[in-house]
Amino acid sequence: MSVKHNAIDQANDTGALFVSLFTTFGLFSIGVGMLLIFSMLATERKSNMGMARAVGMQRQHLVRMFTVEGAIYGIGSAIVGALIGVGLGFVLVEAVSAIASQTIEQFTFTP
Repeated sequence: MSVKHNAIDQANDTGALFVSLFTTFGLFSIGVGMLLIFSMLATERKSNMGMARAVGMQRQHLVRMFTVEGAIYGIGSAIVGALIGVGLGFVLVEAVSAIASQTIEQFTFTP
């Protein structure tokens, strides 16, 4: 094997390591964010939930409403975060390309 082939294999392995590391941290932060959203919703809406129960709303419907609202907030924030992440990735690729005086042929994004 040539030196170039070894360097490319090592770069691919390093890239895969960073992808798995950032994916793990990203999923962890999304999970923590959703837990935070649910706890904030519960704290903020405590009196509203009590009033809804007082006028006859069943506990199951209240939990369902609460879960759907939290999921909508969570999905919306995940989409916004992903778009910001892709945008920052593009900016970083362009910045590194300008600093290294080499043009990176293309910026690819795979969902």
